[in-house]
This record gives sequence, C-alpha cells and structure tokens, in this order.
Amino acid sequence: MGALVEAEFARLKTVYSSTDNLTIDDLVELMAGILRIEEAANAKLTTINVAGPATLSAGDITGANHFVELVNTNAAPGSLTTRTAALMIADHGSALLTVLYRMRISNSGAGTLTLVAGASVTLTGTMTVATATFRDFLVTMNGVAATVTIQAIGQGTYS
Repeated sequence: MGALVEAEFARLKTVYSSTDNLTIDDLVELMAGILRIEEAANAKLTTINVAGPATLSAGDITGANHFVELVNTNAAPGSLTTRTAALMIADHGSALLTVLYRMRISNSGAGTLTLVAGASVTLTGTMTVATATFRDFLVTMNGVAATVTIQAIGQGTYS
C-alpha cells in the first residue's frame, strides 16, 4: 500500500509542480488523485511472535491511515526497537506529508514488552506493555523532517 501511495504522490507532484495555468479539469484530476490516496487501508492488524531484543519489521507498526494494531504472542517479548524514522515513513508511503494515526500494541505473551526508539524516532510517555495488556499510542510522521514521534495515550486489558 505504501508504494502505491508514494507513486501517486510522485505522479501528482510531477503533473502539478507548477500551479500556473491550472484548468478546472486539472483540479478535478488532482482531487481524484487525492481521493485515490485516501482509499489506502484504514486499519491494519499484525500478529508477531518475536522475542526481544529485536527490531520490528517493515509494516509491523505502519501501513494504515487511521489505526494499526500489533499483537506480540511471544512468551518473552523483551525490547522491540522501531525501525528508523526514514524507514517507517517509507513503509507508510508518506514522504510528502505529516501523518497522524493511532497505534495499539497488545502483549499476549508472559513477559513485559518494551518499545525502544530507532534513529530519529522520539518516544513520549510509558513504553512498556505488561502481560495481557495493551497500550495505545499516537504516531506522528513528519515526512519533510524525516522524524516520527510515538506518544503513549492510554492502556487497557487484552484478552
């Protein structure tokens, strides 16, 4: 999904790099392109069985416009490091945008999971997810600055 969105943005950027002499037809095509981008997945669920310390894989915590859930089933999840901000932005296909979405990490394993920041990723708040719980985050990707911020916003029981 990310590559398709990136390709559409690249096409639109090339076609509309100059705003001089845009016609109504040009604006209609531009809006149609934006709507195609909005059709990307709204939610995504990924289940992994990873023992830390480890680095999350491409798409584990990216790839949807509104909500991403990662469930780790490993008995000893330990520390899981995000990919770098540049890689996460590329995974999501949002290099030209600032994107916000909600992420939930659920831990059905027997040990505590700890989220660790990759390069250019800033973590704010509690980053541990205890056994049989989930933690919600707000993810902000800034494609221009090539940064990602992940802020803890809540927690609950996972069953």
